[in-house]
Amino acid sequence: MKVLVVVTDYPNLQGGLALAYVRTRNVYYKERGMEVEVLNFSANEDYSIDGIHVFCLKNFDKIINENKYDLLICHAPNIRNHYFFIEKYDCYFKKIILFFHGHEVLKVNKVYSVPYPFVKRNKLLENVRDLYDECKFFVWRRYIEKNYKKLAFVFVSRWMKEEFLYWCTQV
Repeated sequence: MKVLVVVTDYPNLQGGLALAYVRTRNVYYKERGMEVEVLNFSANEDYSIDGIHVFCLKNFDKIINENKYDLLICHAPNIRNHYFFIEKYDCYFKKIILFFHGHEVLKVNKVYSVPYPFVKRNKLLENVRDLYDECKFFVWRRYIEKNYKKLAFVFVSRWMKEEFLYWCTQV
């Protein structure tokens, strides 16, 4: 089985450890016989780590037609990167799994802790965050309704899943 894992960032050859838990999963998949490749939106050039090829987005268009993937896995999918990638390339994948880890499926200003009293709050930024969250839920709801047959979801908790489902129905 050939798998493409799409992430906002990924451990690199300079010692960066962003999303190290995804790296651990990918090594696990590889050890069990899966052919794993990674698309790292933060990478500026391709590289290999743990015997896994990591692509940057600028080179992905060149290789997508040469590769036939059975599965697309998106970790912590966001609108800025993952959504537009999926919209453009979902026809290349038989199945898509979305792993939701946190803020990407939550209404941040409703569920995150209130800042300490000594932290200055910025109402404008809070309103912008609320607007972004509304857009996020609208976009994901529309995409899921259109593509539910090829999608699977993994939430890190039942509570997070319930929050996501609740807010998606409010937009």
